[in-house]
Amino acid sequence: MPMEQEFSRWADIYDEAVGDLSTTTWEMGILAEVRQLPRKHHRILDIGGGSGIGARLLKSNFSCSVSTIDQSAEMLARSRGDFEEIFQHDFSDFDFSTRPFDLIVSGFDSLNYLSTAPLRNFFRSVARSLIPEGFLIFDYSSPKLLWEEWKEKEYPQRLCHGDFYWKHRFLPETLGSEILLSYRSDDGQVSWTERHCQFTHDTFQIYQLALSEGLEVTKVRNLKDHNFSPASNTHVYCLKPQSR
Repeated sequence: MPMEQEFSRWADIYDEAVGDLSTTTWEMGILAEVRQLPRKHHRILDIGGGSGIGARLLKSNFSCSVSTIDQSAEMLARSRGDFEEIFQHDFSDFDFSTRPFDLIVSGFDSLNYLSTAPLRNFFRSVARSLIPEGFLIFDYSSPKLLWEEWKEKEYPQRLCHGDFYWKHRFLPETLGSEILLSYRSDDGQVSWTERHCQFTHDTFQIYQLALSEGLEVTKVRNLKDHNFSPASNTHVYCLKPQSR
């Protein structure tokens, strides 16, 4: 079974495999926080927007336009005209200082694909690409999830026309997680494997990285409630530019 590039084949079944979970995560995390912001945000940048799940939710709940940065042409090809602008490149390095956004968001653990140096660069990019009153809101898989629950875990998922297999493994050398995704169609015509690597940082590390690049953390909470616990699998972060 060939090893494919990240998202090159998963894009075909992404919405079926994780669309419902992604939608729930967006609703409990980013959308709930946007509703509480002190001002309306009409121009939004969705980091890792992929097939447009987040954009569709944002536009159905708020009066806004949504642009995206994503590296995967295959994922972007499955969006449904949801983005006003598409920028296909590395989302750890961008500059919209000449036309900054009201709000930057990143949903369903997209930022977990960034190790320490790219995450620092991402915060720098956000700081120069937000209006002074803007916000960055994202959900983020915690060390508890990647280092403990996903330390050694594998399971199948039944889809409409085949079987999807997940295999998670903790990587001590990177303090991250290797995810092997495999798919076998019922007719035997489609068979592939992709390897994904995710990383995670604790709350203080994220606070330090963001602060060093001109952002301040205004809120961190568990995805499923309004409290904070390091034992939560997913956290929701709200940040804003430091006062100049």
